[in-house]
Amino acid sequence: MKPKDVMTIDELAEYMQVSKPSLDKLAQDGKVPGQKVGKYWRFRREATDRCSTSASGRRRATIATRIAVGTWAAFLAALVVTILLLRNGAP
Repeated sequence: MKPKDVMTIDELAEYMQVSKPSLDKLAQDGKVPGQKVGKYWRFRREATDRCSTSASGRRRATIATRIAVGTWAAFLAALVVTILLLRNGAP
């Protein structure tokens, strides 16, 4: 089944596989692009697809940065230990 171009909160929640309350909160916070029509949310599929794609890219970048920082910290810790061992006469 092809998703519609404009979806209700129920349809988008199913499409994105998130709960309705979570999606409502994300929309209220402006983290998912949507438009209130009266008291109901409407979402353009194209805009929500772009939003979720850029968010997953940011997540990947954040994880890569954490790994790089963690690796750098481990290297510095090993360097400090090596220097201390050399100063104190390693066995």
